[in-house]
Amino acid sequence: MELGARIKSLRTQRGLSQEALAGQLEVSHQAVAKWESGKSQPSTANLRALCGVFGVSLDALVSGEEDRMQQIAAEQQAQIR
Repeated sequence: MELGARIKSLRTQRGLSQEALAGQLEVSHQAVAKWESGKSQPSTANLRALCGVFGVSLDALVSGEEDRMQQIAAEQQAQIR
């Protein structure tokens, strides 16, 4: 999953609109839309702010490593059952 897709997924999981997220980060909703579509990337400061809003590590946000670990754990649980 690309960074923009992870941002969108985390935003929607938390029930936030693009406008609401933008307000928390003090950016425009157009900036959030561009990040989610991959047309631009958040600055380092905005990446850190996104981590704070979403409650995830920078590694998890940028690389999706936690997503992969959760997927592996779910697959292993399914095999046990």
